[in-house]
Amino acid sequence: MVPSDSPTGQSAPVPRPVRRRFPDALPTHTAFLALLLAAGLFGGLRRLARLSTGEVSLHPDLRLVWSDLAAAVASGTPLYTGVAVDNKPPLFELLNVGAYLTGEYVLALVLLVALANGLAAAFLWQAAAVRGHSRTGALAALLFLLALPLVDGTVVNVRSLAVAGTLFALATRSPTSRGVGVACAVLCSQHAVFALPVVAYDGYVEAGRSRRWLGRFLVTGALVTTLVYGAVLTVWGWPSLIGAVRATVGSAAPYLLSYGPSVFVSTGTWWRYTLRMHLQLWVVLALSLWGLGRAIVAMRDRPLTAWGTPHLLVALLVASSLPLVVRPFVTYWLYPLPAIALLGAFGADAVLTGASGL
Repeated sequence: MVPSDSPTGQSAPVPRPVRRRFPDALPTHTAFLALLLAAGLFGGLRRLARLSTGEVSLHPDLRLVWSDLAAAVASGTPLYTGVAVDNKPPLFELLNVGAYLTGEYVLALVLLVALANGLAAAFLWQAAAVRGHSRTGALAALLFLLALPLVDGTVVNVRSLAVAGTLFALATRSPTSRGVGVACAVLCSQHAVFALPVVAYDGYVEAGRSRRWLGRFLVTGALVTTLVYGAVLTVWGWPSLIGAVRATVGSAAPYLLSYGPSVFVSTGTWWRYTLRMHLQLWVVLALSLWGLGRAIVAMRDRPLTAWGTPHLLVALLVASSLPLVVRPFVTYWLYPLPAIALLGAFGADAVLTGASGL
């Protein structure tokens, strides 16, 4: 027997080696976040590989408009004047010129879009998680990434940047963060403005219908917008600022109502594009339709004033689908894709578990 130092004369227990337990939540969260970001970047690297082999070509906007604009600005032409005019908002144009100045123009923009896609998936997951749907949000993030190639989401485009900004806003309850997210989204693509009322009202209700919250949200968004347009004024002067307002705001009405295909112009072509995209996305759309049914059932059981996840999902789907009314092109499906993916995740959950509500 092992000698004892115990006053009772009994053998003291021999200490056993302690196995260190690592925390479960943080590594799991971090690992999945890294997976989403890596998947987004992988899409960009795959796009670069296909460009290098000639399998695909640069997006027409990049090849015919944005590259020439960036080269002109880099050569001294003020932004939004002369040959350096485009209807995209100034935050995107600043990123476009910045990418050109790196000397690796296409590489920089492709990786920027890839990073935005990865972040959008992460923010989509987080937006669901903060509302108590972490598992469903994780599935939605994966569905979003898997569907990106079907909507040309890896090409250089402004919509990936706008979607990332909108989802960042939905992933936080802070009025300042939401204001920054929505402002950055709209400053990359004007169509992101359709989601602004949904993001604002959701935050307003979550904050207990606080007018102070709403005021801080609006002031922050206005401040960010002023700073970005102010940067155009500071760097290139008043002609550029006037040109920026004219190109990005003044051209909105003709763009929406006078050019096609849209519901208003070349309607037949609009229907053909829309039908083609429904056939291309039929799996995720079928799941999202099931999820939409779950959301409607949940909304039916509670008043409209009892705002919750079902109301947010339906409102976001409607708002983010509005750009498809004026343009049915493939990349425009990036706007509603997060809502479609999240509804699809709820639909998949219903298929697997038989759940009916949210």
